[in-house]
Amino acid sequence: MSQTSVDTAAPDRGTQTDPWAQTTTDVGSRLDVDVARGLTGEEARRRLEEHGPNEIAEQEGRSRLRIAVDQFLSPIVYILMAAGVAAAIAGEIVEAVAVVIAVIINAVIGFVTEVRAVQSVESLRELGRTTATVRRDGSLRTIDGVDIVPGDVVILDEGDVVPADLRLTESAGLRIDEAPLTGESDPVRKDPQALDGPTPLAERANMAFKGTRVSVGSGEGIVVATATDTEIGRVSTLVEEAGGDDDTPLERQLDALGKALIGAVILVGIVVAGAGI
Repeated sequence: MSQTSVDTAAPDRGTQTDPWAQTTTDVGSRLDVDVARGLTGEEARRRLEEHGPNEIAEQEGRSRLRIAVDQFLSPIVYILMAAGVAAAIAGEIVEAVAVVIAVIINAVIGFVTEVRAVQSVESLRELGRTTATVRRDGSLRTIDGVDIVPGDVVILDEGDVVPADLRLTESAGLRIDEAPLTGESDPVRKDPQALDGPTPLAERANMAFKGTRVSVGSGEGIVVATATDTEIGRVSTLVEEAGGDDDTPLERQLDALGKALIGAVILVGIVVAGAGI
């Protein structure tokens, strides 16, 4: 494999959390790995026990039925349903039907939104399930992606799915499709040279990210993050939290508004009843 560029100087250009701002020598030294030989089998096993498997853990979520039922459990919906029943009792069939349709549309929109969030998390997990070629004990081995550990030296070829977040050490015409992570439609050209200062995710040309795919060329890189510590792992965690059981700020505000409206309706009812008496 030809090497377009490998930076060997070692100025202090970043911290442990900024591998793109460090030289490849610094990254290899920090992770205690000889890039030419890779980790030993024993060290890889020790790190696997320390860091855990390289996978985005599946969390138990709500069933589709629970998600559907939850769409009707809010004070606003209670008020609308009560209004629909009152309209039906009063003989206002058109109004009653309109209220029912409004409730159903609201439930469908909420259900579809939450199901899509769940499917997005499942898709992110699928992206990380792959095999990888690594250098261990001085030779190349093909292993399951879940066994990748920080410090592993990963070999990338055309068509490969990147198994973890890598600080690239070599690039031979390497271009990677990062659309699943950044939304960039064109494959991104990669270069191992260290970058100066804070760099947005989409501009980290010396990094390869878990779940993206090699479009053209080949390269090598040192694993700097696995599992939920990867960029796509963080995205998965955010999506999980957004679709979890905790209410969003908007949902909490709507809930408070619904309770206030219920109180106002009861108060108006008492006032009207009193005036009638």
